[in-house]
Formats: sequence, structure tokens, C-alpha cells
Amino acid sequence: MEDTIVFTREQVSAAVNNGANQVLDDDHIYVDDKTYDLINLIVNAQLTLLDNPDASLDDGIAENYDPDCDEDIPDDEPEEQRRARIIRTVRSWVS
Repeated sequence: MEDTIVFTREQVSAAVNNGANQVLDDDHIYVDDKTYDLINLIVNAQLTLLDNPDASLDDGIAENYDPDCDEDIPDDEPEEQRRARIIRTVRSWVS
């Protein structure tokens, strides 16, 4: 019988981020801006799903990306519109 191994969220986050950084920092792998953004999006999606298995990709984007990712977002924009704009902006980086 196998023993159950338990990891903290911080350990999982460190492992996932370190794995992504190994790819991103490898001198023998060419990573353009779109690939870089996509790898970071995957990491953020994984960590969001760790906390909330029912979360959507859009939930992960809204949770992990700063509103400043789109400099055109006015400070007084309603939250729902701000969320939608952040999602559109981040998705545009990888499409």
C-alpha cells in the first residue's frame, strides 16, 4: 500500500513555478513573448484549480492578473467590466 504524500500550496506553487522557470530560462529553448505568456497562464490556471477545482480559465485570469495589465482600464470602471477587460487583455497575449 502506498503512503499518501501531502504537499502545502506553497510547495506545489514552488514546484510548478520552478518547472516553468526551467523551461523559460533554458538557453537551448527559444521562448517568444507569446509562449512565455502562455506558460505563465498555465501556471496560474493550475494554482487557481488547486484552490478551486471548479474555476474556469477566466476565473484564473481574473484572480491572478493585475488590473494594470491593461493600462487603458480606468480606475472607476465597474468591477464586472474591469474583470472582462482583464480577461480579454490576457487572452489577447496568447491568441
